[in-house]
Amino acid sequence: MSPILTRFAVLLLLLGLLLRGVTARAQADLPPLLYLPTDEAVLEPALFATRAALLSALQAKDRPGVRRWLRAGTGEDDERFRGKVSDILTSDTSTGAVMEVLTHGGKFVRPGRSRFCAPYWKDAQAFKDQVGTSDYSGYEGGSWLVVTPDVAMRSRPSPGAPVVRQLSLEVLQNPYDDPPRSMWRLDATGVFQWVGLGSARGFVERSAIRDVTTNDSDAVCFTRINDTWRLSSIDVSHALYRSQR
Repeated sequence: MSPILTRFAVLLLLLGLLLRGVTARAQADLPPLLYLPTDEAVLEPALFATRAALLSALQAKDRPGVRRWLRAGTGEDDERFRGKVSDILTSDTSTGAVMEVLTHGGKFVRPGRSRFCAPYWKDAQAFKDQVGTSDYSGYEGGSWLVVTPDVAMRSRPSPGAPVVRQLSLEVLQNPYDDPPRSMWRLDATGVFQWVGLGSARGFVERSAIRDVTTNDSDAVCFTRINDTWRLSSIDVSHALYRSQR
């Protein structure tokens, strides 16, 4: 490469670093971005009652009580769905994962309130619509939602590491800058996630956050059939994956 091209490449690199620094400083001055819990099930009393009955049946490990709320049908898809639910009920871990999802509210995902999905952050497009502004553009490349109160961001991936700051329901960034490789050796089992909030950087336990920029998250959905609500889909594979790490 000629000296002129080399200097030009270095100039572009420095300019990119400068712009990134300006963006980081600008975002550091912004208030924390929140994505607050929502439970639209309260708008449909029949749905609210169905979900409560299903939770009670799951808690009691009442299989007939759970099957009462499954979608009807005699097709192959319906049979596979009932088989999937039966498999879930054989495991305390997967049953607990379904219950955990159902306790995080939810939203209607079809016009006319005909389909409802939990948890409330499942609708990735709604999240993107909320944060897709120039001020918060740094969140669009990937974001994590703190889903439990009083979560510690730590300086190292260790439960006993110093706390950088306390978190509660904030939206966190995937930082452009990575931590030193030596840090990851402290977290061989992948318990922690490297995150950012404004100018702060640190590690947060993965169990306290969820990915909210993709649809790759656990979900439990209900569909309205005539005047009743039925459990129509379940996916807790991500929770099961986290439990095995």
